[in-house]
Amino acid sequence: MSLLTNLLAYYKMDEASGDEPDAHAAYDANENSTVGSTTGKIGNARDFDGTNDFFDLAADAVFNFGTGNFSLAAWVKTDTTSGYHIVLGKDTESNRAWAFGFGGLTAGKWSFSDITGSHTVESSTSVGSGVWVHLAATRNGTTHKLYV
Repeated sequence: MSLLTNLLAYYKMDEASGDEPDAHAAYDANENSTVGSTTGKIGNARDFDGTNDFFDLAADAVFNFGTGNFSLAAWVKTDTTSGYHIVLGKDTESNRAWAFGFGGLTAGKWSFSDITGSHTVESSTSVGSGVWVHLAATRNGTTHKLYV
């Protein structure tokens, strides 16, 4: 099986500014405010200020996983270990479908949760400031896993 099998989207996050094109399909991420650029793990990376920077995929139904299985992955480097920060999420003001990030449950810990909130996993690993980390989260039925 190819890595591209069932892949919905792939964002390199290496643009210098503006929207982030989907390198695999047609689900471009729209820049909400001015997201900066910096040196990444490989090439360039986007630099979020932790206040109001994010990319919006609008209300595209392809990211409504319902009760289906899915996985998410990202390379992340933080410059803080405090607060609540979502790395990837499907969210509206009144409804969170899924999210992973840090500080949502316990300060300084990575976490992954789905719409019910009853399926949440938290890492034993603390968030490290200034260190690149690869995160992956999976949901298989009612089993949720977080890899740091």
